[in-house]
This record gives sequence, C-alpha cells and structure tokens, in this order.
Amino acid sequence: YVQEFANKTGLSSMISFPGFLSHDALAYLYKKAAMLVFPSLFGPDNLPPLEAFAFGCPVIAATLYASHQHYGDAVILVDSTDEHQLADAIARVYRDSDLRKKLIANGYIFAAQWKTKDYINAVYRVLDDFQPYRYCWSSEILFRHAIPGREDDMSKHTVEDIYESLHSLSVKVEQLEAD
Repeated sequence: YVQEFANKTGLSSMISFPGFLSHDALAYLYKKAAMLVFPSLFGPDNLPPLEAFAFGCPVIAATLYASHQHYGDAVILVDSTDEHQLADAIARVYRDSDLRKKLIANGYIFAAQWKTKDYINAVYRVLDDFQPYRYCWSSEILFRHAIPGREDDMSKHTVEDIYESLHSLSVKVEQLEAD
C-alpha cells in the first residue's frame, strides 16, 4: 500500500523500500538516520523504537495509550493522525541539535534498561493479557508469516507454538547469561 501511494503521489524516487535487511544493514541505517519516525497506530511495545534507541537514533512516536509511561523522555510523542504535528516534530528534531542529543542520550538510557530476557518476559505478559480474547479462537487458528526470500513458503504457527518458541528462547538466554 505504501509503495503504491508513493508511486501515485510521485514520491517513490524519494523513498527507499529495501525489504528485509540483515542485522548489520539495519544497524548501519539506524546509526546514519536523522531520526526514526514511528507514527504507528499500534503499540507502544514495538521493536523499531527500541532498536533506534540502542543505535543512537532519535525517535518520534505516536501518542498512544501508555506511550509516555513506556518511552518517557526518550521520544517526541505526536498524534499520528495529525500531519501538521508530525511535520513540526520532524522539523524540530532535524533542526535542533540539542534536542537530538537529548533524545539520543535518553534513548540510550532507555535501551540499557532492556535485556533480552526482560523483552521475552514482556512478550509473555502481552500474550497473557490477550488470553481472554484467545478463548474465542480454536487452537487450530494459525498465524502465518512469510519467510524472507521465500514468500511462497508460508510458515504456520498456533498460539501454543508461539509460547513454546518464546520458552525455548528464554531458556537459551538464561544459559547464555549463566556462561
């Protein structure tokens, strides 16, 4: 949809759509970016702001339920449905080097608070909070995602598979931390 919109509005030459990126490429982009603009209507528990914080990239994020409590002073919060507010925030972060430095410093502090195990536990809490809604689903309901480079080969996962994967990851993290 975004690519189609960019083409229709003549903006496609100004926007890059790289698709799946390696960890190194993603780190490079965050380190070189002027900012991450994340006007998501979902969240605030999303990876891109956390990744940006860790790589010293200032963040503009959507004002959503609990956004301020979640991100604190590490972001500029905007109403993602207000294009003027969003444009103003982008201009402020781009032009004000002191504001950029403050956001970067606060982002590093925020990122330092998160360890892999903490993030896994946070995902568990989200899944647990979602439990009442899952009762409406059969365990046969499948979550699908495309494997990058193999979009025709769809992987299927039940909710129980997701819990099992998170548990395995949690055990591996505990083993790494113990070493």
